[in-house]
Amino acid sequence: MKTTLQAIHVVLSRAFKAGKFLFSLYLILSVVLSFTNIINIYIFKEIVDTANNNNTIFNFNLITLISIRLIIEIISKVLSRCSEYFWYVFDTKQLFFNYNDFLKKLSSFDMENFENPTTSDLIWRAYSRFEWHVRYYLDTFIKFVSKGIEFVASIIIFAMASPMGAIFITLCNIFPIYFRSVWIRTPFPVPVNTLNRTS
Repeated sequence: MKTTLQAIHVVLSRAFKAGKFLFSLYLILSVVLSFTNIINIYIFKEIVDTANNNNTIFNFNLITLISIRLIIEIISKVLSRCSEYFWYVFDTKQLFFNYNDFLKKLSSFDMENFENPTTSDLIWRAYSRFEWHVRYYLDTFIKFVSKGIEFVASIIIFAMASPMGAIFITLCNIFPIYFRSVWIRTPFPVPVNTLNRTS
């Protein structure tokens, strides 16, 4: 866990160095998309309550609620496409940024460093793996933040209708996450200290 957190910290710091504006924009859009999903869930609840003639907070009619959900769905799709575009642009930028730093680090080595088997193996592992591992950790962090927001908000919405149901859903999501984290551990294969030295 400690290694994973260190790796995420290093990757995030390098992401802001590579493209602070693009990465921040992508992160903000991911959070906004999370809230649009939450709003859609709540509107769906309002639609069901209205159709069953139950009390609702806003007291909108069925046509108004369906129209609002349609508008939010369209906005969500547009923001999702924009988010994907910014991610691809940022990903390309951070890739060139990391390769440039990596090559600068290599140019500072002496020949004896390349002749050292341990150093040579570390260089090869860093070169062959850091591209997709940086992308993986960034994507994992952003999805964790956005899905965490969705999860907490969804539990709150479910708790308003059925507290026991909300507890059941929480336990059903927490236990698989816990067991996966314990049984299936994938350590960061490139030492974090090495990434720090290349920054």
